[in-house]
Amino acid sequence: MLSKLSFAVLLLASSCAFGQPAQKTLKPATEKRTTSALPKTSPELTKVILGSYYHPDSLELIECDVSVDWGAFFQGLKVAVPEEKMQALKALKIHSRALRGKPAEVKFDWSAGAPATQDQIESGFKQMLSGFYQMYWPMMAGPLIGPNDRLEEITSLPDGGVKAFANSAGMKIHMQMNRNGSPMHYEFEGGMMKGVIDLSYVPSPTPMPGDLRRIDGMKIDEHIGESSFKLDVDVDYQDQSGFAIPHDVTFAMLGAYTFKFQFAGCTASAVGISQ
Repeated sequence: MLSKLSFAVLLLASSCAFGQPAQKTLKPATEKRTTSALPKTSPELTKVILGSYYHPDSLELIECDVSVDWGAFFQGLKVAVPEEKMQALKALKIHSRALRGKPAEVKFDWSAGAPATQDQIESGFKQMLSGFYQMYWPMMAGPLIGPNDRLEEITSLPDGGVKAFANSAGMKIHMQMNRNGSPMHYEFEGGMMKGVIDLSYVPSPTPMPGDLRRIDGMKIDEHIGESSFKLDVDVDYQDQSGFAIPHDVTFAMLGAYTFKFQFAGCTASAVGISQ
């Protein structure tokens, strides 16, 4: 549903806990109109949007081992880490269990030795991984628009795409779709919150009929009152139990930190069969 968009970014703001001055000014969409092959009525356009990209709605559980590029993380922070602490981090084993609609569970195995900052490291990583899944489930693994949502003011764009407006739970949302109907750009505003989301896509590595391209990049620029954050997320995928799930992920809170991590040894379960 459209309300998932605002709910997900609001959760992200609270989990990332980082603010910076507003820097981005939204440019109004061009008023030049052209013809487009996309439908101009809400039910038909919604159907095209939902069929234009991969979103595994039936996926319920992802469970994986997680490895982190700690060297790149501290290098980005311009922090020198003692070799003993770095070795402890490289030996750290992390396991995550993420159930749709629930907080991600994270377990840490420091059996090779733990640094004095163990609690701080665990807390920070849990916060980051929770932020990723709070974005992933509704925005990459679920449709941002539901079959019962109503799109209004549908107009053509010069590139053959369309733009549309929706009002969901008090949130005003402007969407832009490309000529294939894939959502590319969102602008949302409601109460003290407003922001922009831009999406990018990658084709399936082995394209077959019905095998849709996947969201591989998401840029979020959100403002809540006087605070703001900018988040860039890049994802590539692995196949597991019939689902395409995250493999390599870059989760960057611009001006704060960048985490590069990998999911391996994964299991994925559909609705009704997870444990």
